[in-house]
Amino acid sequence: MITGDKSTVADRRYRLHTHRNDKRGAHVAKIPTGLRDDLAQAISRQKSLWGYRKPLASVGAQLRQDERVLEATTCTRAQVRVRDKGILIVTDKRLLFVGISAFSKASEEIPFAAISGAMDRIGFINSITITGSGGITTSFTGIPRERVKEVSDAIRSHLIPSPPVAPPGAGTGASVADELEKLAQLRDAGVLSPSEFEQQKQRILRLG
Repeated sequence: MITGDKSTVADRRYRLHTHRNDKRGAHVAKIPTGLRDDLAQAISRQKSLWGYRKPLASVGAQLRQDERVLEATTCTRAQVRVRDKGILIVTDKRLLFVGISAFSKASEEIPFAAISGAMDRIGFINSITITGSGGITTSFTGIPRERVKEVSDAIRSHLIPSPPVAPPGAGTGASVADELEKLAQLRDAGVLSPSEFEQQKQRILRLG
């Protein structure tokens, strides 16, 4: 009887991407092949990807060529009574959640222009809560403890500050014009997409 390694070629290639931290001797995440370089680098900071290979493999198809991945982490998205496991991606333009389970497939895009705040919590439940337009919140729970701060900092660093509120009776024409000019500069620099620019423009005009 012939004995030997019965693992598939894919399994052997996958094991080749298991890395060991030389200083601590601790395993870090196994990175599947075929990922974009920026995505692979971001997700490599994760200690484990057990059970998340499938959603991770589908992320690349939803990333745009004009955006850069800053951070990525495994998590569970919680909205009202719906919970989906998946991958939270922070790019330089938006948040992208891609979740795949045995019963459902869910994805969500949240432009930075639609986010008014981000709050993180480290403790019994490690989470990041995003507040959007109209006060609607989305929580991402089950984030590895060591990843919460890095991911939330990346989100907050790309939020667009709300325009200052003018005191009662003060003229707002100049400030509105200034804010619109700043938005146009962000759009021209590629920081804001045309749709994000229009959303912010309409918000400023309503406040003005």
